[in-house]
Amino acid sequence: MDQIRLSGIEIASGKEDKRFDVRVAELRQKGAVVRNDLKSIYTRRISSACEACQTGVGSATYFISLKCHRDDFYCFNPNQEGYEHFREHMRDMVVELQTLRDSGMKVPPGIPWW
Repeated sequence: MDQIRLSGIEIASGKEDKRFDVRVAELRQKGAVVRNDLKSIYTRRISSACEACQTGVGSATYFISLKCHRDDFYCFNPNQEGYEHFREHMRDMVVELQTLRDSGMKVPPGIPWW
C-alpha cells in the first residue's frame, strides 16, 4: 500500500470511514455473525471451506509463492515454517499435487484441484 501511495494514488485505510462500523452493527442486529477481527461476516451458515480451514482436518492448503506486498487476513502467516524461504522462492505445485493424488488423500467434493 505504501508503494501505491508513493506513486501519488491516495488510498483510504477504511478506518476513518464510520459507515463500515455502522453497517457491521446493523448486520449484527439482523443476526449476522461477525468473526476474525471484522474480516468475516456470515448469515444462516458458514461455508464448508471456512469450517475445514478452522480445524485443518481433511483439508490442505497450497500456494505457489509468498511474493506479495499485501497483508490479507486469509493469507499465509509469517510464523509458518518456510515463510521467509517462500517469500523468495516458488513451490513446484505440479509435484505437490501429484503427491497429493498419489497419497490417496480425499479432497472435499466441489473443490477443483486437478
